[in-house]
Amino acid sequence: MQDIHQSMGIEYHNVDKNSTRFVFPLGSEVKERAVLLRSSYVHLGLNSIPESRFTRIEKIYYPDQELLLESFVKTLVREPGLNMWTEKLEMWAISYVYGQLMINDNALDSSFDEQAKIWFNDNIPRYSGGIDRTTVTKRVGRKC
Repeated sequence: MQDIHQSMGIEYHNVDKNSTRFVFPLGSEVKERAVLLRSSYVHLGLNSIPESRFTRIEKIYYPDQELLLESFVKTLVREPGLNMWTEKLEMWAISYVYGQLMINDNALDSSFDEQAKIWFNDNIPRYSGGIDRTTVTKRVGRKC
């Protein structure tokens, strides 16, 4: 069992070294777990991105949908090798952020990161038919 845990841990090594688990104070009614990631790891530095791209609630900044997608893709393309962590990032980036939130195909067109743009366009597949949005919209009850 320890060998299995160690082998899986290797696949999450990069995210582990760039994150910390947030422990809510004793007596807090919050039951969720939270993991904090370095802004440099997820490519979301407030110094390099206009504040208008974030919603601020108290001291927490939430990126807009397109910026969140770009963050996922930039993080994904910079991970060393394919593993379970990159598979999860890909699933979240394409299925959830892009698919469920109905983000436009051109969301990364203005990005300066060519590698991220290429990866995104190849994986949606933008220039060869794209992803079937009808299935997504029927499932979540939205109209195109």
